[in-house]
Amino acid sequence: MKMKLLISILFAILLGWQTSNAQVPPTLLSPQNLDSCQSRFLTLKWEPVPNAISYRVEISDTVNFQRLVISQANITITNLDVILNDWQKKYFWRVYSVYPGGTEGKSSEWVFKTKKPPVLLVSIPNETVCVDTNAQFLWRKADAEFYTLQISEDSLFSNIYYQKDNLIDTVASVKIPYFNKTMYWRVAAKKGLCLTDWSDVWSFTTKQSSPTLLSPINGAKGADIFATSPFKTTLIWSNNPDASTYDIQVSDSPTFETFYTQASTADTSYQINLESNYDSLFYWRVRSYVNDCYSYWSLPFKIRTPYNKPTPTLPLNEESCVSMSNNIIKWTVIPGATQYTLEVTSDSNFVENVNQVKNINEIQSTVQLDKSLSKYYWRVRGEDSKNIGLWSNIYTFYTTQRPPSTFVPANNSVGTVKSLTLSWENFGANTYYDVKLASDKDLKHLIIDTTLLDTNYLPIQVPDNNSSYFWSVRVRTGSCLGDWSSVQQFKTIINTPQLISPENASIEESLYPIFTWNNVEDAINYEIEVSLDSNFATLFKYNRDLTINTMTFAGEAFKEKTTYYWRVRAKNSEGKSQWSQVYYFTIKEQVADA
Repeated sequence: MKMKLLISILFAILLGWQTSNAQVPPTLLSPQNLDSCQSRFLTLKWEPVPNAISYRVEISDTVNFQRLVISQANITITNLDVILNDWQKKYFWRVYSVYPGGTEGKSSEWVFKTKKPPVLLVSIPNETVCVDTNAQFLWRKADAEFYTLQISEDSLFSNIYYQKDNLIDTVASVKIPYFNKTMYWRVAAKKGLCLTDWSDVWSFTTKQSSPTLLSPINGAKGADIFATSPFKTTLIWSNNPDASTYDIQVSDSPTFETFYTQASTADTSYQINLESNYDSLFYWRVRSYVNDCYSYWSLPFKIRTPYNKPTPTLPLNEESCVSMSNNIIKWTVIPGATQYTLEVTSDSNFVENVNQVKNINEIQSTVQLDKSLSKYYWRVRGEDSKNIGLWSNIYTFYTTQRPPSTFVPANNSVGTVKSLTLSWENFGANTYYDVKLASDKDLKHLIIDTTLLDTNYLPIQVPDNNSSYFWSVRVRTGSCLGDWSSVQQFKTIINTPQLISPENASIEESLYPIFTWNNVEDAINYEIEVSLDSNFATLFKYNRDLTINTMTFAGEAFKEKTTYYWRVRAKNSEGKSQWSQVYYFTIKEQVADA
């Protein structure tokens, strides 16, 4: 029995020794087993193995590893960059984990196949210069279904300008938006799911940039560049230090089929004369000549000569008493112009305080002016999205008196009584006023229409409570009628409640009488007061926040053989009504209890 136990212990010890000394092999990660789309330039990866001190990698082009393509030992990381010799070839690989003492653990043996070879480029030839920006790229046909073309601004293709996948043909046309710039291109082929490595990277440099047109700016028009007729202007463009000459073309055709002016110069400016052609469109462009290579023509700029100037008609020159707000300023029609710009100012140089009105669709306008009894200057020109015309001759006029600026009651006042006094700003001696009061804001349904009032106030009585009224004032200064003020508005207080019960001078039997009154339109709540005197100096009962038109006071009873006075008023967000008429009643003597 003891012998069997001893044998068991020895077996266990032997088994533990074998387990502790078994060498764990690496687990391969990539390239995946049976992968058939691998580059010749690849990275082998495997999982780390605990306790391993290094790794050994073997790659063979035979399944039994009789001929090694790569054999590398003493690798202390879990990856290895390799370059293989051939495209479209099978390779077998495995990794050994190496332990102290030199023992090894061998991984599984995986196989992969390299891709088809990269595409061969044909055109644009490498390092070609002065290339048209409408570039055409060509490469050799490969055993492929599709191609991918990449064009980059750098040789590492970190800033790709253009990429087109799934190209069927071996030629592609691409618009390059850069001038005098070196670009890089490459192609890859695809069959099935496998994309070849990129081809060699070739470069090319586009043509010199065309000159940049500076002045007049594109779309410059009318009086912005042509102050007078005949219309002369200087064309200016950017300097190219390498350019020997520049060609200039000016045409009335956007396609430059005919030329109004055509010239060459070594300078970067050129003066043209467009004579007196009103509202006419011209195009201009420039190109440079550099080292036997013409740049592209610049994008053409267009310029337009101005509209002719209009003639002012109203107000007449030097006219007086012109309204500050209801004036009409008119001028003659300009052929071709669909809109006009008007300027009115108290500054004869049209520099400060210019009141400008744009996009006027007719030959007249109204301008709001801020100075009364003052001289103004005005001018007008045709100006729309198409063109800017010449300014008209300058006319002058004088404004009338301004309207009042302060009013009582203030505009939009509420809670006003029906009997009140309207007042406004006083303009001093020898001044008269016209006043209109109406029940509508258009002042059509007039209640008061008075003229030549010699005071700056007017007592009035309006018809109704809880109603809005509208009024306006104008000033007469000498022979000039001033402008009407803006329409002022006020609203009278809500109606006064009508008392119902207890009736006036009534005898009430109950010690807790019920008070009622009519329901007032727009009232939110009511106040009721009950007093022992008609002046309400001493209140017996009251409530300041009733939401209904009836009330019974709880608590202390009313006293028999006593006369009481009561009144009610209505309230809303605009204020309180006047107190109602005062009613009184007397509590009847009570019958004695049995």
